[in-house]
Amino acid sequence: MFGIHSMPDLNLYWSSDLKYRVPAIADIMGKSRYMKINQYLHAADSSHQVAAENDGYDPLFKVRPILDTVRINSKDLYKPSAAISID
Repeated sequence: MFGIHSMPDLNLYWSSDLKYRVPAIADIMGKSRYMKINQYLHAADSSHQVAAENDGYDPLFKVRPILDTVRINSKDLYKPSAAISID
């Protein structure tokens, strides 16, 4: 949801000002709970992360191993049938 509704500051998603507050985020999870999960949940070693201003920066670095595993397994396990439609 953060990618769909982009804000310049993370705190604005939980703002008391209805102009900024995003109910789809704020009503589902409290700010302090999100911050703790974001602080401790990593699927990659942060010491190897490339800084945002450098080439090779990956905004999904923390979850890249999970995404790669899902992508590889999806390619290996999903076998489309003869009748397939792509929109």
